[in-house]
Amino acid sequence: MIQAVRRSLTVQYEYGNQLDQQRARGLVIVSAVLLPVLLIYVLFGLAPELAAGTVPTSRIVAYIIVAPLLFILTYFHVQGGRLQLAIWLFIGALYASSLPFTISPVTRSMPALLFAVGVAAGVLMNFRRSVVVLLVLLVTLLVHVLMQRQMPPDMFVSPDTALLDFGLTVITILLSAGLLYVFSGSTHDLSEVSTADIRHFKTIGSFSEVETEDRLLTNALRVIQNDLGYNLGQIFLVEHDGSVRRRVRLGIGQSDITSSTVVNRGNALIISEVAHTRQPVTVMPQDEPSRRSHLIDSALRALVVPIMGSGQVLGAIDVQSSAGQTFTPNQIDAFQSLGQRLGEALLQARLIDSLHQSLREREEAAASMRSQLAEMQGGSRRLLQSGWHNYLQARGAMIGYDLQSSGGGIVPASDIPTEILSALSRGDVVVEAGGDDQVINAPIILRGEMLGAMSFVVPADRTISDDEIETVRTVANRLGLALENNRLLEQTQAQAQRERKASEVANILLTATSIETLIELAAENFNEALSAINTRIYLEPGVIAEAPAAHGEPV
Repeated sequence: MIQAVRRSLTVQYEYGNQLDQQRARGLVIVSAVLLPVLLIYVLFGLAPELAAGTVPTSRIVAYIIVAPLLFILTYFHVQGGRLQLAIWLFIGALYASSLPFTISPVTRSMPALLFAVGVAAGVLMNFRRSVVVLLVLLVTLLVHVLMQRQMPPDMFVSPDTALLDFGLTVITILLSAGLLYVFSGSTHDLSEVSTADIRHFKTIGSFSEVETEDRLLTNALRVIQNDLGYNLGQIFLVEHDGSVRRRVRLGIGQSDITSSTVVNRGNALIISEVAHTRQPVTVMPQDEPSRRSHLIDSALRALVVPIMGSGQVLGAIDVQSSAGQTFTPNQIDAFQSLGQRLGEALLQARLIDSLHQSLREREEAAASMRSQLAEMQGGSRRLLQSGWHNYLQARGAMIGYDLQSSGGGIVPASDIPTEILSALSRGDVVVEAGGDDQVINAPIILRGEMLGAMSFVVPADRTISDDEIETVRTVANRLGLALENNRLLEQTQAQAQRERKASEVANILLTATSIETLIELAAENFNEALSAINTRIYLEPGVIAEAPAAHGEPV
């Protein structure tokens, strides 16, 4: 019963203007109070006179038909969002209630009744409309005065008429006082609400955006609880289907956050509604029990707004308060702005985190590739060293050549001059002055491996430019590459020659028709191929030690 009465006295329509919201609340309350009062008057005041047949028709029309109907229409128009029409209906209801006494010249309480109508017009209407109402009241008062003048001078006022005037005057005073009490606080309340709205916009406007998701959530919750003073602030992060993925609250120390994936039925219901409608949702004590379970024990109301980012719902901000005052449209707009800013910041933070993760993965991949490249380069250098070592061993000595300018021919060189060693040790071109000459020593490097060095002698008076030094480096590098290519070519040719010789010997051996002939041919060809002096072949199975197992087979 109490919940039903409270719900009936609550304005269901949300007016954008706080003053209109306050006027609508006052009209609902006053209309809901005056309608039962009017009904009591009809039952206990007019009913006995109606039974006796002494009630004027004007009172019957005014108090049984017109006034109740106007009060009822006032209530429904307020709830439907038509406030200005409701105000006119309310003024009309008050005027209709006082009109029956206008056509009755006996009573003298008419000015007091009109005063209540004027008070209502003054507190509910703007200046122009209130002037119109006052003019109508003045005309009505003039009509009443003219009717009083038509009465005989010796008209006696009966005690019943005096008592009626006194009662109407008291009712008018009480009604005027009630109207002033209900509506006089509008300006003060509006000032407080406006101050609170401004504080919400300023505080939320100072919300700082950081790079990490957890710090963003912490800052938003601090704004709600610490700066704005609400009982509870929590953030729900949702999946694409609206299901709750994570619930975040401030920790005990207010410096960190606590996370959970467990939510009750009320939380899931409200968050799902916000995610699907993308509109703010309020939770009130008079709501259904399933929705009220969303409220904590100390909270009387809650506001849940979506967290929007790039057109998608990322979550919801839940603000719960123990204050009796509802969330104003401006406060709802402020929290919607916070949800929009938080959503965009969350997307940016997640993008940054994704980029950092991608960068880490790429750095790991690059490090792995560098490691593999280093291994390949190391293997290439080892192959290069081994190849040249075997090549030089096969040649029997170090290879060196000297181009004599006087003779014009190339002569072998069996040692490395001391001046070239400096170029080898430094790994770069070295220019040394000595007597009448300048010596340019340049290392021959291939794949980081030092193959040798080359030396140029130029006149001492010649200036060697940086371009010429670079040309020497290029020539040395090209020489290293050419040397490696020629070594590989010689190695390939030698391998091909060995393969060809082996094939020739194998073909000759295949022509033998007996073991003695085969052994004789093998000995002759082995002597020729290897330049051997003598060849022996033994055939005695079981005497020679057993051959080792092939690669990959168990021993």
